[in-house]
Amino acid sequence: MGICQSTHIQYLEDLKIRQAPILYVKKSPVLGMHKVYLGNLPTLDEFSHEDDQIRRASFSYNDDVIYNGQWTRNKRNGLGILEWGDGTYYEGNWKADEIDGNGKFVSNNVVIEGQWKNNQLNGYGIYKVDELYKYEGYWCDDQKLGIGKEYYDDESQYIGNFDQNVKSGIGIYIWNDGSKYEGSFKQDCLNGMGELRWANGSWYKGEFVNNYFHGQGCFQWSDGRRYEGNYVYDYKNGYGKYFWEDNQKYEGYWKNDKWNGHGILTKSNCIIEGEWIHGKLQKVK
Repeated sequence: MGICQSTHIQYLEDLKIRQAPILYVKKSPVLGMHKVYLGNLPTLDEFSHEDDQIRRASFSYNDDVIYNGQWTRNKRNGLGILEWGDGTYYEGNWKADEIDGNGKFVSNNVVIEGQWKNNQLNGYGIYKVDELYKYEGYWCDDQKLGIGKEYYDDESQYIGNFDQNVKSGIGIYIWNDGSKYEGSFKQDCLNGMGELRWANGSWYKGEFVNNYFHGQGCFQWSDGRRYEGNYVYDYKNGYGKYFWEDNQKYEGYWKNDKWNGHGILTKSNCIIEGEWIHGKLQKVK
């Protein structure tokens, strides 16, 4: 029993190893460049044509905006291009003076192509900001809603559900090193049940809260060691089992990643059952 008591320290050294490299989940940006231009479009009210005939003409507005396209009853209707003095433009479909249907908006490094209604993105659309960011998916009143894909400047990507512009629901997040998470999201964070696999072979399957391991889960290191039990914000807390690759194990209580409380350490040649405080054996039963 003396040998068994003295050698448990080498097992505690294993627990100091960080579970896996830290991975960061990119936030979904708020995309609003087009609203600066499309939020207050000029009108054709100063012209007197009131019939239903579709006309095509070019008009210049006082604020250095030019429209070239079809119009009916003093309103932009059909295909047309609206250009601003700084080079920004929208090209596509119009209805009753509003952007409605398929169209393309370009301003500096922003390119948007997709379906519009009431001057807002509605339906399927692609929003690209140079090589820094790209979204492909569905919109509702200028907000990402439903299934979509996001591509980020660090070559990570997200494929899954959105709600009110943020990742929410079931999705997949892939990092540039090949690490991958599949599971539930809420407010742009890993929330709920999910499985996270690192490129080095380590994995975690269980509950998440705001990108932390939180609740019941199982973590396995790439060398075969495994923990099954409760987490509190990434730390082993509460009851859990820790298995070494040679099938030796500890089962019992934890606090802040250390054995704390009643526990049993099972080795190949003996068993230690006792009380632990901050990872140190205090009393043997």
